[in-house]
Amino acid sequence: MGDPSGYDPKAFRDLEQEGWGEVSDTYHDTFGNLTGQTVNALVDAAGIGVEGLLLDLACGTGRAAMRATQSGAGVVGLDFVATMVAEARHNAPGAAFCIGDAQHLPFASSCFGGVISNFGVRHFPVPQLALTEICRVLKEGGQFAITDWISPGALGPLVREAVAEHGARDAFKPPPGPEADFSDPASCRELLTAGGFIGIESREVAVTGRWPSPEGILATIYTGMVNSRASLEVQPPEHRIRVERAIVEKARRFEEDGEIRIPSKALLTTARKPAQ
Repeated sequence: MGDPSGYDPKAFRDLEQEGWGEVSDTYHDTFGNLTGQTVNALVDAAGIGVEGLLLDLACGTGRAAMRATQSGAGVVGLDFVATMVAEARHNAPGAAFCIGDAQHLPFASSCFGGVISNFGVRHFPVPQLALTEICRVLKEGGQFAITDWISPGALGPLVREAVAEHGARDAFKPPPGPEADFSDPASCRELLTAGGFIGIESREVAVTGRWPSPEGILATIYTGMVNSRASLEVQPPEHRIRVERAIVEKARRFEEDGEIRIPSKALLTTARKPAQ
């Protein structure tokens, strides 16, 4: 029997894997400049000392792993996109990386002192499976730290507004994602508690996107934002042109001192594995 919501985990995973593979060589220096702004707080929240071992899930191009190795921790990064892992190995040579599935971790139980995921949990097809696996590989008392965009995020609203106003009504829509919401403290607490965690706390972290011109936002969308890019690429040419123009015009309202500055917030949530 299928999911009554219409959600298909395999279709979602396939879309994510293909999309992130296509932007793996550009993400680090485009949208990665936004997600990278939470890395210091995220790594610090994991509380790993110089003798600890940290797992970075959905490690992407290795920005968080790079920061963690600078703190002296041993770091293992895992991502399901091979080309992302290749970029991470280049960017963070002090860490070890592997290709794998967060929902079926290839590690022994109780082997990591901490686990982090920087905006990664929203990309797990069945987040509940990943949370159970994360709890399994953590040592007792080990800390899990994640970030996610607090709705509506940084650039997503500009894209959604422009598509709603100028996009083709019958354009193909990508498969929906899982209903799990890690952008809200109450929802995070519920999900993490169900995953076996205790001591759950959330706080906000400020993030500001900066571009020298509003047109630069289009480059960021096409080179670092998989779902937003997909919503533009499915538009017929005449609609896509209008949508792109609308995004640029909407971005102009954020102009300040000769550049575009779009403020946003991320939710940083920590939890720990209880003692048995």
